[in-house]
Amino acid sequence: MARIIKRKIRTTECEVVDENGQRVTLMHISGNVSAPRMANIVRRDKENPLLSVRNVVATEKVYYMTEDEFMEHAHEMIELEENEKEN
Repeated sequence: MARIIKRKIRTTECEVVDENGQRVTLMHISGNVSAPRMANIVRRDKENPLLSVRNVVATEKVYYMTEDEFMEHAHEMIELEENEKEN
């Protein structure tokens, strides 16, 4: 039986509100981010120091595939580095 490769991917989402309490948008960030840091990211991204965040929720999902599937879909890192140098 082939080995199973597992990876956890964490995301954080929050509701962004303006100074009047009106919902502006819903924002998703990769990684497990605390509420104060999320507020800083949102303010910087939206270029508005008066925005705040509500309902900050961090989720963690586990993805997996067999080693054979991984080798079938994986790309060699040397190729990626050469392509990055060309760009």
